[in-house]
Amino acid sequence: MNITIEYWYHGYRINNVSLVTALVLNLMLAPVSFANNKIIAVPVCDTSHSPTFNKQSLHLISDEFMFLEGPTWSSTEQSFFFSEMNINGPQAHGPEANIYRYTPHESPKLFVANSGSNGLLAHKGNLFTMNHYSRGLTKISLNDAQHSPQQLVSHYKNAKFNSPNDLIMHSNGSIYFTDPDWQLGNRKAQLPFTGVYRLTADGDLSLVSHTLIKPNGIALSVDESVLYVGDASNTIHLFSVNKQGQVGQAISTMTINSPDGMAIDCAGNLYATSHSSGKIHIFNPQSERLDTLDLKVNVTNVAFGGQDGKTLLITTAKGLYQIQTQLPGKGQFK
Repeated sequence: MNITIEYWYHGYRINNVSLVTALVLNLMLAPVSFANNKIIAVPVCDTSHSPTFNKQSLHLISDEFMFLEGPTWSSTEQSFFFSEMNINGPQAHGPEANIYRYTPHESPKLFVANSGSNGLLAHKGNLFTMNHYSRGLTKISLNDAQHSPQQLVSHYKNAKFNSPNDLIMHSNGSIYFTDPDWQLGNRKAQLPFTGVYRLTADGDLSLVSHTLIKPNGIALSVDESVLYVGDASNTIHLFSVNKQGQVGQAISTMTINSPDGMAIDCAGNLYATSHSSGKIHIFNPQSERLDTLDLKVNVTNVAFGGQDGKTLLITTAKGLYQIQTQLPGKGQFK
């Protein structure tokens, strides 16, 4: 039997490639994984390259959006997803929001209207969303034509969250997320603090921290031993994480002006946005600054994606950008 599939190479779709040919190509180029009957090359981490921005490659995709947030890459869909929020509109249930899909070399397209979303995380055909409308963590199946959200958790000790903001996933399926009150709007807070939480794959919720002012962006180190949490105190807090994914005490801090969303490359370098300064900084695992990209516009978040994992999608208060990096991102490519 002659089996043919779609083959993807560096962001380009090649139709009707035989399964044998695709396997040979990928063995020559990179490790492989399967997604939706496509053979996907898993990005190779060549640490001989410096973790810097290719600043000549900075590209404005569109400036026809409102406030953007929550970018994520889906390997099964070979697309980015991100949220758009109308922060100047009605705030009864937080800002009205939509989810868009952006496939490299195409224009962004509306994916889910009235999503109530901020941070997004794509994983194995699902889209996990930080939902300020329902004040919880929800999950959308990317294969569900209705894109109906399933509520996973919305309360801590019988009190509703404030307005869940950003999230990251451990390899064991645990989700860590932040809950400031940026999108609470006119609703009454039911918790006396803004927190950081962990939801296990079994559905057990635990409080990681209740002492931060307004926890925001969140990231996990390559070896999953450090949880990074940005805070409105101009600080990124580093928490220890054990092998089971349980979070311990804060072990150190980094100073950065108004930290927002973050991402990690395959070598463990942190790409941290500085919202008010309009910059993205790269820090090595020792918290030393290696490079800075100055966009001169309020930056909200970043996510690695693309076939080689080196496309960094950048969301801002005024538009959507992308830039190429020397190293691919961590995870979300299998």
